[in-house]
Amino acid sequence: MATITTECTITNDAGHNLVLSSSNYETAAETIKKAETTTFTLTMPAIYLNAAPVYEVGSSLRWIIFWTTDNQVSTKMFKINDPPDWKKVANNLISHHKSEDRLISGDFQYTAWASIESQPNSNGQVLTANIYATAHKPRPTLPMVIRMGTIFIFFYILIILQSKYDEIYK
Repeated sequence: MATITTECTITNDAGHNLVLSSSNYETAAETIKKAETTTFTLTMPAIYLNAAPVYEVGSSLRWIIFWTTDNQVSTKMFKINDPPDWKKVANNLISHHKSEDRLISGDFQYTAWASIESQPNSNGQVLTANIYATAHKPRPTLPMVIRMGTIFIFFYILIILQSKYDEIYK
């Protein structure tokens, strides 16, 4: 039976360990420690269509890396309490290119990407994926803007009153 081998390199810069919660292949890395890169090989029958390891990122989200034997790749993240939407994952497949996804959870914005290409001179693929987190500053909400505007107007009026007071009592 013909097989396809995928050399996988996954970098974890998400600030939490990545823990494998499910995979359709046993050789996917079980845990990828924070700030580490791991490499592993997946060998699957050529008749299989895809591989899809799902990693939990801390206790906040799930990260899916999904690829096909004909060099299409997709990556999606879902909040830990939301079931993965496999239709969204499949509809996000990109051929011979890079797939990217972003998700805000708590004080962080997570960005994940994955790319896949054929391995030269062989019956295989090279998959590279990365997830990282950056601090997220929420946009001001309308009540916050109103509150800040009210404070600004209050101080503006106070300054005007002070200048008028100084003019009258000088």
